[in-house]
Order: sequence, then C-alpha cells, then structure tokens
Amino acid sequence: MESPQPNNPVANPQSTEWTVQKILTWTTEHLRNKGIESPRLESEILLAHARKCERIQLYTNFAEILSEEVRAKMRELVKRRVNREPVAYLVGKKEFFSLDFLVKPGVFIPRPETEALVMKSLEALANRKSPHILELCSGSGCISISLAKQLPEAQVTAVELHDIPYQA
Repeated sequence: MESPQPNNPVANPQSTEWTVQKILTWTTEHLRNKGIESPRLESEILLAHARKCERIQLYTNFAEILSEEVRAKMRELVKRRVNREPVAYLVGKKEFFSLDFLVKPGVFIPRPETEALVMKSLEALANRKSPHILELCSGSGCISISLAKQLPEAQVTAVELHDIPYQA
C-alpha cells in the first residue's frame, strides 16, 4: 500500500486548496506514473465526470476549489482507472463519430477502427439513394446510429440479442 504523500488528493483528501488545475496536474502525473497511455485526456474526462460538467469548463474554472464530494468521486475514479478499468466504463459513455454512446461492462467500447468501418461504409453507400442497412449484434448501436445520422434517407435496422439495461 502506498504511503500518503504530501499534496496528494488521493492519499490526503483533507488537504485544502485543491483546485481544478491542481487536481488535473496531480492526476495526470499519477496516471502517467502508473503507465496510462493518455494521462492528461483521461484526467480531464474523469474530472469533468466527477464535476458533472463539460471538459471545456475545467479550463474556464481552473482556480475553482473543488468540494469534498467532487474530490471523493475523483479519488474513486482514479483508483479504479489505476486498476485498469476502462474510462468509458467509469463514466458510462464513449464518444464515437461525434456522438456520445452509453457503454458499460458487457458492451464493447467503440474503437477508432470502428470509426474507420463507418467511414468505409459511407463511401460504399455514397451513390445509393435509399440504402437498407442491417447490423447484427449491434451492442452500443454506434455503427447503426452513426450511419443513420449520416444517411438520413437510409433504412437502418440494428439487432442486439442481449438486453443490457442502463441506469441513468
């Protein structure tokens, strides 16, 4: 078990003056030290989720001192991320093709390679007037929904065997 370090919001939650900027800086370094591939981006996503705000609001409120409630939520999220729980499962969503999709354990997290599949599909369907699209095992629905948004004239059917209820 790690010993508490000074100026550590995870190990020393009673510390005062933990601003948005200070939490982002500390969390980024902590995640980097734990081998997380995109520590700054993930720190921003986790803190925005803990604050229930958009990422841009982190930068417009850099000096805001965070409440104990937000810091406690952030500590929980950081600990889970260090244990390699995917960020998308921690926050319950993943951006894909400029849309947010609900994800949780049991649903595959949309990947950049899948965006490439959507792009190739759009290219292949470019000259079709009213294409019919069928997706089986649709999971989060990211492929079908992204295609439907880009091709409003298409008839899109998505089928998923498993009913995985979401909690709001």
